[in-house]
Amino acid sequence: MTEEKEGLSLFCLFFQTRHSLKIVVKLSLLCFATTLKSCSEILFGFQVTYRVGQIVRCKRNNAAGVIVGWDETPKAPEASKADDDSPYYLVLIDTIEANTIYDQLLYLAEEELIMEERLQKRITNLGVSKYFETYQNGRYLMRPWLQEIYVPDGLDWSLTGLGKSRPVSEWAALGVIPRSGAFAARNLMANVILPQGRNGPAFLTYPNFDVYFEWNQSF
Repeated sequence: MTEEKEGLSLFCLFFQTRHSLKIVVKLSLLCFATTLKSCSEILFGFQVTYRVGQIVRCKRNNAAGVIVGWDETPKAPEASKADDDSPYYLVLIDTIEANTIYDQLLYLAEEELIMEERLQKRITNLGVSKYFETYQNGRYLMRPWLQEIYVPDGLDWSLTGLGKSRPVSEWAALGVIPRSGAFAARNLMANVILPQGRNGPAFLTYPNFDVYFEWNQSF
């Protein structure tokens, strides 16, 4: 099956499944986005200015921060009604620059942010390690959270589903293999989910799967 056909079948599934499975389909589409201009344009038909992992500066307190997610329009109650047409971003704020002992996570309109000019700026916030794996070339890279896999026909299907996590090394011992490349992290716990049943695409969900989808639609 070609990438285009796989992408189309997953896109159709987007309209056929319940909310939790829609999330999985959105993620699946990202696997095929290399042939398309923008993942955000595929899923939502619009372009956002900032990307997850990008360093920005908050006009409100002139403190730097890192983007951990975005919404096309505001979803949180603290968002201003006047900015309903603007994308909103969840931003981890640098605690030192904000002059606070608390790890701030702010929900800000796009017009409240500007690009950080310092190319190698890093963010001091305990939340950084929760969302991101490493820092590279001026940007934070996400922790693993979802990976498409192949499952063997003889797998015990009762082991699959959210809330049934086990070490990735155990899934490998049961015959689960990545669809491409290697496992993102063999030492992490993960669930195997089958959005379309045992004959459809299969995925490993890592711990950050729930973290990234607590509120936002940016991935």
